[in-house]
Amino acid sequence: MKTSAIKFLRVWINKKKSKKEIILSTVTAFLVLIVFSYFFIPSFFNYETNKTSLEKKINDTFKINTKISGKVAYKLFPSPRIKLEKVELGFNDSSDGRRTKVDTVYILMSPFNLSSYKNLKLKKFLIEDQKIKIYHEEINNYFKFFTIKDKKNFSLKNCDIAFTGHPGNLINFKKINLKEKILKKNHQLFLTGD
Repeated sequence: MKTSAIKFLRVWINKKKSKKEIILSTVTAFLVLIVFSYFFIPSFFNYETNKTSLEKKINDTFKINTKISGKVAYKLFPSPRIKLEKVELGFNDSSDGRRTKVDTVYILMSPFNLSSYKNLKLKKFLIEDQKIKIYHEEINNYFKFFTIKDKKNFSLKNCDIAFTGHPGNLINFKKINLKEKILKKNHQLFLTGD
């Protein structure tokens, strides 16, 4: 039975395609398999046991003191990224002070260094579709953070931001988009919202 199936397959391939087409399709399928395998390598990293080193890498790259309380996972689409859940962000130099709590943060990665955990290059810090509470006593730290010129890209997309003042005072901003770019010592911030 096995031999007849193989013979049938060979006869069908010979009728449908020439040898060049078979070789070309085999090589193409092999290359696609290699590329997909490369992009799936980070899904095998154990991020849960390496949370401390990931927090340090985020701090070194983006100058944000980070404490991850939730899950850490790799997402391939729409681009290679690490998804962090239940994150506390400190925008000051020390670990004391109030922290901004965010449910989900994405760290976009360079697609060219995915082969090992130590060589991961973090490209962008993205907070998307979140409600963020910002404390009035930390406002100087936020301004200091956004004037640092040697950090990487930081973005907010479609976030609701609540500035808290003295007890009972609250200022809400809806659908805030913040994009930061640093190009050759030129620091630009773009802020839009409703």
